[in-house]
Amino acid sequence: MIANVNVIVFLTFVFLPSSLSVFTVDFKAFLTDSYGEKIANRLERKDLGFGKLGSFGGKKDKSEQVTKQPIIFVHGLTQRAGFWIDHFHWFSGKSYSSAELYATSYGDGGLGFILESQSQCESMKQVRRFIIAVNNYTNSKVDVIGHSLGGAVSRKAILGGKCVDTGEDLGEPLTALVDTFISLAGVAYGSERCPWLFLQNCNEVSGFDCKSELVLDINKPSERYEGEYSYYIYSHNDHIIGDDCCGHFCPELKNATDYSEHFLYNHFNIVPRTVEIQYEMLTNHVVTRSVRKFLL
Repeated sequence: MIANVNVIVFLTFVFLPSSLSVFTVDFKAFLTDSYGEKIANRLERKDLGFGKLGSFGGKKDKSEQVTKQPIIFVHGLTQRAGFWIDHFHWFSGKSYSSAELYATSYGDGGLGFILESQSQCESMKQVRRFIIAVNNYTNSKVDVIGHSLGGAVSRKAILGGKCVDTGEDLGEPLTALVDTFISLAGVAYGSERCPWLFLQNCNEVSGFDCKSELVLDINKPSERYEGEYSYYIYSHNDHIIGDDCCGHFCPELKNATDYSEHFLYNHFNIVPRTVEIQYEMLTNHVVTRSVRKFLL
């Protein structure tokens, strides 16, 4: 029985659809032609290894039409693009194609990320390049969903300006490229669990301590910059983010269009449990009261 299970697992990875294992041939060719092979490979993240799912997205062939606004999924700490596989399948069930669903991986894909404080600027450049590339490839505004640290990373990627850890200038805001931004259990004003839970990643420069230069930087603008619409989804039972961040409500997205409040979800199961709410935010730009406080 065990041998049969191992065979099934092996075959699952071997025959994983191309749209879920790496970028499609058409998207990879576009990236290589537009930005060069080095950037294309960096966005694809095959370096994470066999079966690690470092990226996905792209047209199956050049003639395929993009009919829905593309969604870019941004993972959190210790994760990679594969974190969003269930979302890929769920949105596929809503008639989204691989040409409309995208993810890349930033950082080291969760290998030692908790113990070592890495350059957040590199992560922001990765996500920023990806937003620009998908926008150019699809000739469409994009939607962005950022989970956990991915919320902060994608916000800075969109905001642009100088990185707090390296001083590199990312460039002008990408606000005009983004229709809807969702911070999903996101590091908005930091994490109440700092500094004990995340060690070096709670540093006060580029970490998610509520006093860090990064947290202050992404909350400095007085107007919404993440997109035309912005939302945040959170749970009071989130064991990672918490509630109190230097007097601010940790997951609150400044200047958000609306929010969705929950009580029984934790930091991770809130991702699949609120997918229908995310869909309504993206497609209809609404959060009805009947789903805002979802108890089950």
